[in-house]
Amino acid sequence: MEKEKQLLQKQFKATLNQYNTSIEKLSYYEKTALPNAEIIIKTANLQFLNGEINYLDWVVLINQSIAIKSNYIDTILAHNESVVQLNYLTSKQ
Repeated sequence: MEKEKQLLQKQFKATLNQYNTSIEKLSYYEKTALPNAEIIIKTANLQFLNGEINYLDWVVLINQSIAIKSNYIDTILAHNESVVQLNYLTSKQ
C-alpha cells in the first residue's frame, strides 16, 4: 500500500512538472510566437503581392507560420493531457 502511494506521489509530481512546463510554453506562444506568426503571414503576403519575394519564398514563410501554429496546438494537447492526468491522480489519493 505504501509503495502504491509513493508511486502515485511520483506520478503526481512528474505530471505537475509537465503541467507547469506547458503553462510556460502556452504563455510564450500566446504572447510571442503567435503574434510573430501573424506578422510573418502579413509581411509575406505583402511582399509577394508587391513582387519583393517569389512564390517559393512566400511558401517557406507561410510554412514557418503554420509550423508555429501547429506547435501551439501540440502544446495545448500536452497541457490538456496533463490536466486530465492530474485530475485522475488527484481522484486516486
